[in-house]
Amino acid sequence: MASLVGAFDSWSAWWAWVSLSLKRQEERAAWADHYRVLKAYYQNNGVYEVIDTMLAGLGARSQDMRPLRNPAFRLVEFYAAKIWPGQLPDALPIVTDNDAIIPAIQQVWEWSNWGSEKQAAARWFPMYGDMFLKVATRNNDAGRPVRVYIQNIEPIYVTEMDTDERGILTYVRFDIPQRRRVGDKTEDYTHTEVWNKAGYRRWEHTKASTTPTEQLGTPLLQAPLSAFGIDFVPVVWQSFRNIGDERGCGAFTLALDKIDESNRQATRLHEMLFRYNRALWAASAGGMDATGRPLPPPRLGSSGDDTLTVDDDTVIRLPGNSTLTSLVAQIDYASALAILNAQLEELQKDLPELAYYELRNRDVSGRAATILLGDAVDRALEARGNAETALARADAMALTIGQSAGLFGDLGGDYASGAFVHTFADRPLMASSEADEAELVQAWVQTGVPLRTALRRVGWDDTDIVTMDADRQIETLAQRSMSEAMIAAAERDFDQGLVT
Repeated sequence: MASLVGAFDSWSAWWAWVSLSLKRQEERAAWADHYRVLKAYYQNNGVYEVIDTMLAGLGARSQDMRPLRNPAFRLVEFYAAKIWPGQLPDALPIVTDNDAIIPAIQQVWEWSNWGSEKQAAARWFPMYGDMFLKVATRNNDAGRPVRVYIQNIEPIYVTEMDTDERGILTYVRFDIPQRRRVGDKTEDYTHTEVWNKAGYRRWEHTKASTTPTEQLGTPLLQAPLSAFGIDFVPVVWQSFRNIGDERGCGAFTLALDKIDESNRQATRLHEMLFRYNRALWAASAGGMDATGRPLPPPRLGSSGDDTLTVDDDTVIRLPGNSTLTSLVAQIDYASALAILNAQLEELQKDLPELAYYELRNRDVSGRAATILLGDAVDRALEARGNAETALARADAMALTIGQSAGLFGDLGGDYASGAFVHTFADRPLMASSEADEAELVQAWVQTGVPLRTALRRVGWDDTDIVTMDADRQIETLAQRSMSEAMIAAAERDFDQGLVT
C-alpha cells in the first residue's frame, strides 16, 4: 500500500484506517474491501487499478505500477496443490474408531460436490486467511430434507461474525449477491441470512450489505435451531494463520509492503529499459561551404523539423562537423536488477513457499525436496491441519443434521456420545518415488529397524507385506528347485562320464 497511496505512507497506516473503520458503521464494508484487495493480488491482472478504484473516494493518489513481481498467485497455488490434492476419498482418508460414519461422511461429500469444492476451499483459505463451511439441507416439494451438504462460503460475503472463547461461531451473517430471472429479464438482489443461538433468519432485498437487519423488514423465513434438530450454529470458521485478530491472516497478507516494493522496483526498471534504451541517432553533414562555414545537416523530411521519427527511432539533425555522441542514457541496468533480485530474496525469506518453484528445474527426490523446503512444508502441514480440523467439525455437523432428518442409518451413536469424532490420515506433502522409499527402508533396516516396520513407515499395509512374504516363498521354492535340478544334472553328467 505504501506504493499506492500518498494519503497512507505504509500498509500499516492503511490497515490502521481499516481498523478504525471497523469500530464504526463501516465495519462490514471494511472487511469486504480487505478481502477484495487480497483477491486482486491473487488474480494479478490490474491489481493496482482495482485498488485505486477502491480508494478513489478517499482522495488518495497512486503511482503508475504494474504487478510484475507479485508472488501471490504462486503462493496460493502451492497450498492448493498440497492441502487436498487428488480425488476423493483417497485425498482425505478418514481415520475413526467408528467405521459406521465413514460411508455417511463420504455420502455428504458426494452431495456437497466436495471433490470439486475442496480445491476452491484450498485456494480461498490461504488467499483470504479464513475458511467458512456452512452445513445446509436440500428439501423436496413436501419440505422434507432429502440431502445434507457442506457449502464453501467465500469469506468476502461474511458480513459479521461473533465467536466464543473457543473460536466457535455464535453469530454469523451472510450477504450474498444473487440474480434471478423474471420473465425475459433478470434482476439482481442480495440474499441475507443470519444464524445465532436464537435461530435462523433470511431476507431477499436490494439494499446494501451494510444495511442493519432491523432495516431489512420482515424476514422471508425465520425458524429456531431446534427446527433443524440442532442447538448450534451450523457454520464452521477456521483461520489460516491465527495472529490474534478478529479474523485470520492469509498466506501473503503480512508481506504486502514488500510485494509492493518489489513491484515498484520492477516497474521502474522496465520504464528505464523502454524509455531510455531506444536508438537515438544524430545526422550531421561533413565539410565546409566556400566561406568556411559548416554545411547544414541533411534534410530528412519535408516538415522542416530538426527531428525525424523512423518507427521507434528518433533522428536529430545536427550542424556539420559535429562530433557524433551516443544519445542513449548510460543507465546501470545490472545494478538496478541486482537491487530488485535482493528485494525478491528478502521477500522469499518471509514466503519460503516460493522456493518450491525453484525445484522444478532440479532433479531432486521427494525426500530431498522435503528437507530443502522444511519451512514451507511446516507451513503447509499447519494449513492442512487447520483446514482438516474445520472439515471434521463440518462433517460432524452434517451427520447430526442428517441423522435428525433420517437420512442415515445406524451411525453407532450421536455427536454427544463421541460417535462422530474422526480425523484424517497423515499423508506426505512431497510425492516420493519407489527409489526414495527403497532407500529409506534400506537405511532403517541397517540401523536395526525390522523390515516389516520399515515397510509400514513408507506406507505399506498388512496386505502388501503378506503378498511380499508369499512372493518371497515362491521365489525361494523356485530357487531351491532350480538348485536341485542343477545338482541332479551335474550328477547325471558325472555318472555318464561327461565331466571329470
